[in-house]
Amino acid sequence: MTMDMAGIINQLVTLFLIMAVGYIANKTGLLTDELSRGFSKLVLCVTMPALLLSSVINVKSDKSTLDILALLGITLIVYAILIAVGFLMPVILRAKPQQVGVYRFMTIFTNAGFMGFPVITAIYGEEALFYAMLFQLPFNILVHSLGAWLVAGKNARFTLRQLLLNPGSLAAVAAVIIYLLQIPFPTVIEGTVDLVGQITTPASMLIIGATLGAMPIKQMFNKFRLYPFALLTNVLLPLALFCLLRLFVTDQTMLQVAVVIVAMPVATTSTMLCHRYGGDADTASAGVFLTTALSVATIPLVVWLMQLFA
Repeated sequence: MTMDMAGIINQLVTLFLIMAVGYIANKTGLLTDELSRGFSKLVLCVTMPALLLSSVINVKSDKSTLDILALLGITLIVYAILIAVGFLMPVILRAKPQQVGVYRFMTIFTNAGFMGFPVITAIYGEEALFYAMLFQLPFNILVHSLGAWLVAGKNARFTLRQLLLNPGSLAAVAAVIIYLLQIPFPTVIEGTVDLVGQITTPASMLIIGATLGAMPIKQMFNKFRLYPFALLTNVLLPLALFCLLRLFVTDQTMLQVAVVIVAMPVATTSTMLCHRYGGDADTASAGVFLTTALSVATIPLVVWLMQLFA
């Protein structure tokens, strides 16, 4: 198992620089708050579902059904742990009432797709993308249901139908069906979906940067609860998960992909969902900014420690 540390750092720095472009675009009036909110809806409803679908359209895998079920089982265990820790996190940090849902969201949902896919490719090669893609499927169902409910807080006015029948959740279910049944698609459809999906990562980072641009610089750094939060979620939680999962997961690639996904920064979706449902977008954006900046050092550290004790 080879590890391209330079590739990891390059991917992380690139995404951070795109965020900086969004910040400058907001400061110069090119990417206003209103435009950011509209852009967020476009990402959530169009480009993000396309990204998920593009990861399974016409993809052939030599993985057995047993392999797939094993990874899905690990994924469910990981998310059960993250949800449990997420509900404890505001208590540990003594978060303000209006920030409780955002801290829970930021603990549970990491940047598994936008950053996870390129970083995992850089570390473990293209064959590991299959594991990352399967890990992303429950993420998309949960983030648009549980995640939306968490960030909305007291503003939540959802029916079960609204939580489950949305573009993100429907795309996740469709992706599972397409993959399991190996449904073929014409090349032109595959190319269109892939191209639209590619918009997601840069658009998301631009939105985060623009949201940060609308905040006073002092406000980006004075949210002191985010510092212990970042230490817990970027380093301690993934390492604890590694120690637990290695007791029964023998496939090292499967194990380390799961841990690296948990070690990713806060999901950029947090800010976009806050914009859409009236959550605390300032805390979410500052959380994305801080954990993304620190991830340039923390992800290589977590990977190195896993390699050391594997």
